[in-house]
Amino acid sequence: MALAAQSLIYGIRADRNGARMAATRAENALPGDPEVLAATRGHGRVAASLFADDIQQALRDSSAGIWHAEQAPPQSPGLAWAFHALLQAVAGVEGRRALERARAAGAAVGWSQAWLAYAEAVLDGRAGNASHAAALADEGDERFRPYAPWWNHLVRRLVVEDAIKDGWGDPATWMAEATREFDATGHRRLATACRGVLRRSGERVPRSGRGKAQVPAQLRRLGVTSREMDVFALAAQGLSNTDIAARLFISAKTVETHIASLVAKTGRDGRRDLVANAGRLAWSLVVGPHTRYHRAAVPCRAAAATAVRAAGSGGSPSPLRRYSPRRSRRGQQPRTSP
Repeated sequence: MALAAQSLIYGIRADRNGARMAATRAENALPGDPEVLAATRGHGRVAASLFADDIQQALRDSSAGIWHAEQAPPQSPGLAWAFHALLQAVAGVEGRRALERARAAGAAVGWSQAWLAYAEAVLDGRAGNASHAAALADEGDERFRPYAPWWNHLVRRLVVEDAIKDGWGDPATWMAEATREFDATGHRRLATACRGVLRRSGERVPRSGRGKAQVPAQLRRLGVTSREMDVFALAAQGLSNTDIAARLFISAKTVETHIASLVAKTGRDGRRDLVANAGRLAWSLVVGPHTRYHRAAVPCRAAAATAVRAAGSGGSPSPLRRYSPRRSRRGQQPRTSP
């Protein structure tokens, strides 16, 4: 099943070739095993199609996967059933029956419950019960949070047309947030699709960041773009606006605009305060004061400052994503992962 899980990981990266190759290796390792086939075809390949924003192919992949899920041991292919229920609901093809089958198969556990909640929201909204649909969408959001909150963006991309048509949820906010997230994670097709929904709805469309730096998730939630992160990283190194402009091939006035935007978004008092607190700001966003790691890892704030400075290098992913504070043992300092 480890190989089957790899196909899902490749799918999340929208790497269809990788997902297919990992799926083939898993299927060859245990030929004809229905649990493996349900995972590779109902999980990995479906995810690859969804993250490529190919909903029709996801439907076909899901139908193939669910055939094998029916032959697998009870409750083992729960995610395949959950994918199937939502896709059938969105497609308007026996969605209620697919939802009932998923629950009967024992899929209403863990984060699969979030997919089922959104599936029921689509069905209830279509039936004219907008208030209950909105409540179910909120339930789906809460179900995802302990497991993989960013999956909300993908699921909302799937249900947004129904939400707009039937008047439930918060489609404009959903798509604006999803656009920023998909831009930052490199899922361009999904970001483009979300912009299209906003544009057709007459809503403001977020501009795509054109920078090279990766933006930490917490800063993305504040609306910081990759170009602003480029500027932030260079400002944290002590470069002047003129120097930053020369480095990024933009005007000093544009740098000034980005700095002003960063100041507003991060709640600082000005450029000097932004730069002076760059390391502290990055640290508070990565490990907040209420986390179990905060007290033990306070001496490592310098690592966060280094991460901010390194984010503008344009090379490997920002060390902010690699920094991994460990719970310290007595007498030992926490360390960073290599």
